[in-house]
Amino acid sequence: MHSTGIGLCLAALFFTAQNVVHAHRPLTTSPSCDDDYGTSETALPIPDPTISWSFKHYADCSHRAVWSSFVNPSADFQFYVGVGTPPVERFEDVRANALII
Repeated sequence: MHSTGIGLCLAALFFTAQNVVHAHRPLTTSPSCDDDYGTSETALPIPDPTISWSFKHYADCSHRAVWSSFVNPSADFQFYVGVGTPPVERFEDVRANALII
């Protein structure tokens, strides 16, 4: 195989991997918004809190919180939450918090 063939194979592998490689496992198949996960009764279940999960939720006027639920695997379990907002001027006053009940 010459260099053009190897380059095409690497490019194909790169673009294919764009759809399957994630830093965290996706917890939902699409972004959520509005009434999705807006109450404790409709909380997004986390199947295994010992591994890293991610999901995208668009903040809107429906609810001020996104709820998730999981079964605590041990008495001394440490659960980490990360929240990101786009670095744009309209979000400069956004303050994201996490509360575990």
